[in-house]
Amino acid sequence: MRKICAVIVTYNRPQLLCRCVDALLRQTYKIDILIYDNHSSMNTKQALCEANLLRDNVYYHYASENSGGAGGFYNGMKMAMEKNYDDLLLMDDDGYAIENDTVMRLVDVRNKLGEMTIVNSLVICDEKTLQLSFSINRSYDGNMVQKAAVDGMLMDFINPFNGTLVSAETVKKIGYPRKEYFVYGDENEYTLRAKSKDIGLCTAVKSLYYHPTNIGNMKKIGSHYVAVSDIPMWKVYCASRNRTHLINQYCGKAAVLKHIIRCYINLLFCKKRFQRLKYTSRGIRDGLHNNFSRELDLSK
Repeated sequence: MRKICAVIVTYNRPQLLCRCVDALLRQTYKIDILIYDNHSSMNTKQALCEANLLRDNVYYHYASENSGGAGGFYNGMKMAMEKNYDDLLLMDDDGYAIENDTVMRLVDVRNKLGEMTIVNSLVICDEKTLQLSFSINRSYDGNMVQKAAVDGMLMDFINPFNGTLVSAETVKKIGYPRKEYFVYGDENEYTLRAKSKDIGLCTAVKSLYYHPTNIGNMKKIGSHYVAVSDIPMWKVYCASRNRTHLINQYCGKAAVLKHIIRCYINLLFCKKRFQRLKYTSRGIRDGLHNNFSRELDLSK
């Protein structure tokens, strides 16, 4: 039986974290859990203790600084790898395994495909309708995805890091997420990097995982969705920089040009569009020049 460690990155969401950990402790496939706390100001450890969730197989690490989601996964995965696990199960604190066999179904599919395949749960926001939390091949219909799957497997599509099973051998081959991304896009960059190194991708459509949807912050224009959410400017900058960087690295110049055009179209539907224009343009420029040295002002 392969040794699996779930790596959960958390920041100031103790109640959601407790829900996530509780669901993992109920799994039929027994795993260890490593909680990487990104320097929360709330007493997350106390919440875990009060819920009786700090068991022998649950490790809690409080970081000395907030390194963002990307840095959290970088550091958390590195800590787990040093403990010589066979596989890592990656997730944020605001999701959870819906059924007690969610992890077992992931393992079953990965065993069919081999270690050099990243296997993801089907990430949904509604258990009754199977609405997807994030688009798969431009669809939010989980029923359609399940019908398109073969033997419970949909190849080449995943929604990381939400119930994402990665073998230690895969991590050794492709490395860790890019911590300098801080937030946004690190999971997509990791997926593109995996594909560039011939690592397979698969969604195990019967392995159900909950994550809140972002579709309420999207506006559909034709066949595409554009983001219209009102987020802090430093996040606007990170999203613009990271997305530009990964498209420039993996997708070619034509895709970069298309991305930049879409960025500016998105601004037409956003609040504070002139302020966002400044941070979006700065992010595009830094992403094209591989510049991650700009200090983030988390107050804006």
